[in-house]
Amino acid sequence: MIELNRNTRLTMREAAVYLGHCYSWIHANHRVLGLKGYQIGGRWYFDRADLDAWIRNAKAGSQTKGYLPLRETKKGRVRL
Repeated sequence: MIELNRNTRLTMREAAVYLGHCYSWIHANHRVLGLKGYQIGGRWYFDRADLDAWIRNAKAGSQTKGYLPLRETKKGRVRL
């Protein structure tokens, strides 16, 4: 189990767990989303304070009060 309570610098895998997403999502989208990260020796790291600030900005810019509900009438992907 990854101990997230005491780390201020998170690896990409730990940052994905912290944000509630999978590793491949954060690896593919961290630059597009504007997550402030940095590389040391070929590995990506993220500061917990930067991730918290990104979450606050994402919530403030969101017009919805959470995730949209999934449609149960149609099968397959839900396009928004």
